[in-house]
Amino acid sequence: MNKLYLFGCSHSEITSGLAEEDFWGDLLAKKLNLQFSPSAGEGKAGTTGCNVNEIFFDLETTLMFYPPDEDDVVIWNTSYMLRKMAKGILIKYKDEIEEGVLKDFWKPDIVCAFHWFTHTKMGYELLRNRKIETYQWLLDGEREIIDLIKLTIDSHLDCNLKFEGFAAATGTTEEALSREFTCPEQRIFEWFTGTSHIVRTREEDPSQINFPNFKEQVKWENLIRVPDNFNCWNDFILKYPVTSHDGHLSADGHHKLADIMYNQINEYRNEK
Repeated sequence: MNKLYLFGCSHSEITSGLAEEDFWGDLLAKKLNLQFSPSAGEGKAGTTGCNVNEIFFDLETTLMFYPPDEDDVVIWNTSYMLRKMAKGILIKYKDEIEEGVLKDFWKPDIVCAFHWFTHTKMGYELLRNRKIETYQWLLDGEREIIDLIKLTIDSHLDCNLKFEGFAAATGTTEEALSREFTCPEQRIFEWFTGTSHIVRTREEDPSQINFPNFKEQVKWENLIRVPDNFNCWNDFILKYPVTSHDGHLSADGHHKLADIMYNQINEYRNEK
């Protein structure tokens, strides 16, 4: 019997107080006639507290030691975009407002956003290249993701990224504070957007630079889309919480999510 594999954080596993038969993974597996018993090694669930780094590592080890077959189904989720630690700095999820003006993102925030983007995209590519039936599930809104990637383009496409906050946070010297650090995400970013041949300074107008691959790379294939009356899946989760103090889905929310996923998966299958 084919299996269901879930990659993600606590939103992709059974949380405290939820019955197994009410978990959206179990419900979806039954609807799709798939085996789903992670404790017995039949399929897998997500892991509480994981960020994109840990989820991507989970994918790597899964593909290496017990990879899904082509006829299995994968739901690929990499938790929240800014849920990670970078260069010793705790990333804040929302910017602060000072005197009515939205502060700039820290440079490490932008790096984290694109770090999440590249890992999410490449994880899906790894699964797709193995011809595994895979569907993407994003907790953050598509618009928010695109805006952050555009902000990366507009503000941080330099030869190197400067981490002013890095030295201050780690107690390094003033000399280190002024250095430029080459960032792997920057190289990946240039490859994704086709901008590796562009050298620009802060004074250049980003609107005058053409990014040939950008629109193509921010497309989300096989995306499980949030209902129209919600901005993002996180809003959906908060609409149907376990309690007002727990940001996880209630049993009712799990049943609704399973129905939505099942219907959209069938729509994608019918298009092929």
